Amino acid sequence: MTLGQFNTLMSMTVAVPASVGVVSVRRLSTPARYLLLMFIATLIVEITAYVLIRNKMSSIFLFGPFLLIETATVCIFYQRLIPVNRYLMAVAFCLVAGIAIWEMIARAGVFSTLSIGISRVLFIALGIVLLYRYAGGRVYTAGIVIINSTMLFYCVGNLVYFIVAADMKDMDALLFMIRMHSIVNAFCNISFAYGLWKLRE
Repeated sequence: MTLGQFNTLMSMTVAVPASVGVVSVRRLSTPARYLLLMFIATLIVEITAYVLIRNKMSSIFLFGPFLLIETATVCIFYQRLIPVNRYLMAVAFCLVAGIAIWEMIARAGVFSTLSIGISRVLFIALGIVLLYRYAGGRVYTAGIVIINSTMLFYCVGNLVYFIVAADMKDMDALLFMIRMHSIVNAFCNISFAYGLWKLRE
């Protein structure tokens, strides 16, 4: 199996939380439904990217608009769960969106990891706030706790991958990092699916 095939297989695991969410949509809370939109958008992007790559076309232009959808849905998810000022959340979203759009325009449709990194830092901050409230006695369902913990693990993993891979010169080590990144993302998708399933209870 080539690296590209392996990465495609791992990325398609996002179909698991998307499917669980669709099946459970009537039992999901409003915040969880916003998160479900993110998984559905991710699956659409992954399938579209796969089709474009199979036809020897670039798919990089998809990920800028997707980042905006991902950031918006995750921000709304957390805003519904923790008392974050909606205007502050809007400013944070506009910051990520502004940098992402600037990168797409300045780089002719290609964006770097800067906007992704900022969005991950934002998600980590929101996740830590929810975790702090949970430790302080705020009651959250098991599903929300699982999803939040997975989001923190996913975002920290992304940041570590981007930081380490950026300065890695050894090609074998870089390929290993890429595989590990794909495996971590697949694990997170399964964990997200489990969290959504627990929200059915």
